[in-house]
Amino acid sequence: MIEKFDVNRPDSVEIVEDLNLDALYQERKRALIAADPNLKQALAQDSDPLAVALRIEAYRELLLRQRINDVARDNLLAFTSQDTLERLGGLYGVERKAEENDTSYRLRMKRSINEIGSMGTIGYYISHAKKAHLWVKDARVKSLGNGRILVAILIDQDALAQYKADEVQSKREQVREAVMQYMHDPKVKMLTDDLDIVFAREREIDCTAKIYGHNLQPKAIDYLRQNFEQKFAECAVLGWDVSPSWIHAQLHTSDVHHVELNGLNEVIPIDDDEYAKLKLNLTTVDLRSNYVEHKGG
Repeated sequence: MIEKFDVNRPDSVEIVEDLNLDALYQERKRALIAADPNLKQALAQDSDPLAVALRIEAYRELLLRQRINDVARDNLLAFTSQDTLERLGGLYGVERKAEENDTSYRLRMKRSINEIGSMGTIGYYISHAKKAHLWVKDARVKSLGNGRILVAILIDQDALAQYKADEVQSKREQVREAVMQYMHDPKVKMLTDDLDIVFAREREIDCTAKIYGHNLQPKAIDYLRQNFEQKFAECAVLGWDVSPSWIHAQLHTSDVHHVELNGLNEVIPIDDDEYAKLKLNLTTVDLRSNYVEHKGG
């Protein structure tokens, strides 16, 4: 039986060699003495020209093997990065998304490799839906039975931000059409499957947060809000449950004493074809004066 190689544990196979300069030198020294025992006395002195030349040759061998190690490492998914990672992605047909970091790109590539042996599965269709268009942030797949497959896609809102309000819907439809064409390619879709591509459903959640602290400056609150909205947008993929503890963690800074949440007292479950959109209203309370300032949503 062939054992599965875990790309997160490159040490599970011996690809990168451990190098030791002295071991290489001693190996050459023994070989030379075996060829001519008369050289043993000369090689016993490290300062002897022959010993120096032998050590130089061993060092050159070390450099060569290190270069081989570097090339081998660059072709291991767990090690490679930046341009070399993109070259490896080209071999598997996985293109880096705009401003995508190495960790996210490497994970998508791993999924692409794994799907080679899992054609027609839910994971297979999710992976292809994400690859169908650069604006697809997330996807979920549900089997409806009798070969009917529902594919829900979440479009990256940052990609749509550059367009006017009356253009957004048409751009969304263009993405859905592109995904539909890609997914219905005979090289992707299983012959017996019937695919339906839909937009993910938005789940709006209202939450009021009262922030207590000392010397809460307006600029600090604005930064807190912007940072929170950015982190929430990054995390709010399909099926991501909204947790009060997560919101508490994001709203705490060095100036914040404690946070009270109203309207969100327990985890709100989000369906696989839904994504959360949080409407957050911030209220600040300065503990020095008990002055309350309503910041709005």
